[in-house]
Amino acid sequence: MSDGKIKTAMEKALERSEQFREVSAAELKMMEYKPKGNTIAGNFLNNNTDITSELEQTPEDIRSFVLTGIEETLLQNITLPENERAGQISKKALAGLQQIKEDNETLNHIISELEYLFNYYQQAVEQAKSSVHAKLAHKFQAAMQQMEAQYGSSMQVDLESQPEFQTELRKVTSDLNQRFESSLQQAKTKIKSLN
Repeated sequence: MSDGKIKTAMEKALERSEQFREVSAAELKMMEYKPKGNTIAGNFLNNNTDITSELEQTPEDIRSFVLTGIEETLLQNITLPENERAGQISKKALAGLQQIKEDNETLNHIISELEYLFNYYQQAVEQAKSSVHAKLAHKFQAAMQQMEAQYGSSMQVDLESQPEFQTELRKVTSDLNQRFESSLQQAKTKIKSLN
């Protein structure tokens, strides 16, 4: 009686396995060697290793798979410069792409566009910060005057450290990020299409 249950379970397993498609040799190589490229790019970004020398040590038959991993990691690390570190990593990732792409003329043009985008983004963030500051300064000024009149001593409060300021700034910055992110993704798509 237990043979019938095992056979049924085995039959079900065989049926399920027939639904899986076969993985091509190229897909297997991609799964095997792309992570090596991810690691090379990560080492470049974190430890200043040389991508070119790493690629020279990579056998020719797997180099394209490794390059795919390098490109993937470098592109993922190009982000809007929300802080100084993010800006530095993006610049470094772009420098890494210059080492692996053949069409450097077009790549340099895209990098120029990105530099303009990043500068414009930083200006927009500073302007938004100033706008939020101005918007809330009057409100906090009135509250401070009322507290001074009530308690009789002057008080100093850092407006930018207030939760209301932080919340409002996050909202405005989030809107900016959404607007600029589409342009960034378009540039990344252009870079990915380059040889």
